[in-house]
Amino acid sequence: MHMQTYDEICTIETNIDDMNPEFYPFVMEKILQQGAVDVFLTPIIMKKGRPGVKLTVLCKQPDEEKFSLLILQDTSSLGVRISYQNRRTLFREMITVTTSFGAIAVKIARLAPNQPILRITPEFEQCKKTALQYGVPIQNIYQEALMCAEKMYSLKIPTE
Repeated sequence: MHMQTYDEICTIETNIDDMNPEFYPFVMEKILQQGAVDVFLTPIIMKKGRPGVKLTVLCKQPDEEKFSLLILQDTSSLGVRISYQNRRTLFREMITVTTSFGAIAVKIARLAPNQPILRITPEFEQCKKTALQYGVPIQNIYQEALMCAEKMYSLKIPTE
């Protein structure tokens, strides 16, 4: 899987000070399940010194209406702010390594294809699932997957 390194993204935000805090995880999960790039909460102080939360959704531009309506329907918000930004990301590719616990997906990040590797990151959810399945600490799975990926790339002989 390859991702673009430069694209446009939509940011949808709203400030909330009157919603039951137990509802935030539900709303965030729903937003992610419907394809948002990211969703996060920021604690803020609103007018009259009231504590509040800024809900931010990052999504692809064609999804703006879907997520704006979801926020307006599923939160106590009366309105959202919408902005569009350019975004630069690292080139990413997924590989699978074979560990003693089975196959684990690992993300490789570079500035561009065929450039030096900047980061190697085992997929957290798969490491978590495997750790629970085998009854071992997640760090064992994560570290082994990382070592397998590092070994895989260090054994490759550059062609000239």
